[in-house]
Amino acid sequence: MIHARKKDKMHTPIVRTLQGVGAAVKETYQHPGCLDVLVAYRGRLYWAEIKNDPKTAAKDLTDAERELIDTFAAVGVTIHVWCTPDEALKTIGAL
Repeated sequence: MIHARKKDKMHTPIVRTLQGVGAAVKETYQHPGCLDVLVAYRGRLYWAEIKNDPKTAAKDLTDAERELIDTFAAVGVTIHVWCTPDEALKTIGAL
């Protein structure tokens, strides 16, 4: 049985905040093998996983999420882990 992936509690506040500054946001959390969101802002593209708590975000990543982040890091691509709207805004340069 395949279960739908659930959004973290910070998902909607982060997405709404990003959209509020004019970012284009594509939610990808329900696609197997994908992280939570793709964000385009001022000509740049960001891929991010959203977690609830900055204190536990690293340990809350699944093995598949860690593997994906490490695979992209090995070729010089940064995948972001956001726990607050401010983290997301700082990453994209809107704060």
